[in-house]
Amino acid sequence: MRTPAPAEAQRTTRPASVTPLENTSARQRLAETHIGRGDEAVARRNYGLAVAAYTNALELLPTAELYYKRASVQRALLGSQSGDGGAWQQGRE
Repeated sequence: MRTPAPAEAQRTTRPASVTPLENTSARQRLAETHIGRGDEAVARRNYGLAVAAYTNALELLPTAELYYKRASVQRALLGSQSGDGGAWQQGRE
């Protein structure tokens, strides 16, 4: 029975076709697609769709800026559902 060399024993297996850098780049592009969809939904005041798109983007690219975007849209969604006309934003203007 052959004992594996230390380098062989510590190696992890990855698909040969995907390097970590390519995987990161693909995740970044997909996240940007979701962000774009979220931004378009906000422009149409479709806040539910925007939250869903930003949530999908956050799963791929968790950044503080994106969490802030989603939270802002969630507040707008709550305001539109409560009928207060976005009163939560009055202190920000």
